Amino acid sequence: MGERHSLGFSTIAFKVLPRETGGGLFLIEHTNMQKGGPGLHLHCAQEEWFYAVEGTLLFQVGERRVELKPGDSVLGP
Repeated sequence: MGERHSLGFSTIAFKVLPRETGGGLFLIEHTNMQKGGPGLHLHCAQEEWFYAVEGTLLFQVGERRVELKPGDSVLGP
């Protein structure tokens, strides 16, 4: 896969598309993430799992704030 798109705050590469998994998985990789990242948002039909490859990232999942370092992950149900 590897098709890349810019979101303004990062570049994403599509790794696995929902059509390849019967809608069971959508996997993207963010690179060149700028400070701030995406705004707070909610997915009503799926969960989001985040895995840090490099750097330090701050996530908010519900009311909880989580700092991820390389190798850390968090699930946003």
